[in-house]
Amino acid sequence: MSYEMPDTYRRVIDLVTAADTILILQPDAPDGDSLGTALGLEEILADLGKEILLYSYRQPDAYLHYLDGWDRVRTDDAFPRAFDLVISVDTGSPALIKSTLEHHFDRLAGKPLAIIDHHISRTAFGLETAAELIEPAVAAAEIVTRLASAAGWSINPAAAEKLAAGLLADSLGLTTSGTTADSVEALAVLTRAGADLHRLHELRVARAAISPDLLHLKGHLLESVEFYLDSRLAIAEIDPDTVHRYKDEYEPYALILNDIQRVGGVELVAVFKNYGTKINVPLRSNTGAAGPIAEHFGGGGHPNAAAYRCQSLTVSHEKKALIDAFTDYLAKEEPTHEQ
Repeated sequence: MSYEMPDTYRRVIDLVTAADTILILQPDAPDGDSLGTALGLEEILADLGKEILLYSYRQPDAYLHYLDGWDRVRTDDAFPRAFDLVISVDTGSPALIKSTLEHHFDRLAGKPLAIIDHHISRTAFGLETAAELIEPAVAAAEIVTRLASAAGWSINPAAAEKLAAGLLADSLGLTTSGTTADSVEALAVLTRAGADLHRLHELRVARAAISPDLLHLKGHLLESVEFYLDSRLAIAEIDPDTVHRYKDEYEPYALILNDIQRVGGVELVAVFKNYGTKINVPLRSNTGAAGPIAEHFGGGGHPNAAAYRCQSLTVSHEKKALIDAFTDYLAKEEPTHEQ
């Protein structure tokens, strides 16, 4: 039986074929999947003779600097002026590219847009799309791997390693509930193409090492955690001074999210990251609540890892709004029993 390529793949391939200069757009705050996907796609498309530009409103955080090429990502003051095609990766909600849209909407609106994403529940950007390759997958890197294989595009060892990093980041090493046989198969393709998984692990661990100062900060942040709703909701806050002090060294909320998530009975973890001018709230969940709660506040992400931006700068008000929203969510999710 012959393979019939899906129209969604064909549309992306045709757009790439017609373009000379391609802008790969990531969320305002890149994560391991978005950066690995962007860098891997850059390698693949450059081998096709395309000029590739990488953009994110913010520079990738220090913990991602183990990925070679992170410093090629242009940020706000260097938004590209000339390109034929935009490919957006790993962005399921306009809230995730809010700053990019606020500052550069007109430039983006004048170019064809192809979306490659694994967030099935998504909100439109307000930009006209020329192609949407949106499939269930544990990571955007998994979809790009399938696309490259279907298109017959070569995946060189550097591309393979970066895509593998993205896939492993969003799947937490192939352990999340979204991991499927297709995810494992994609990683096998990348390994055969030259991804060195042991080297990736060593690089990531070395970059994640923390200083004594960060260890003390971690202890301080953990002491400040508050529990609500019979400890089903855990909330921490990072003040503006801490955000700015460590902005070039480490992401403070990354120090504590996983530890809080492992506390018995905790179903949702929220960290209010207060910049002074805005408040972002990364969420983690053990029960699939993070995604719906983020969407309730106009954000997005995965069922167990998501984020949103607060509408005000009053932390007490925003905490209450989260507690109320999670209370309503739990009430809807609780099984009902007929008497």
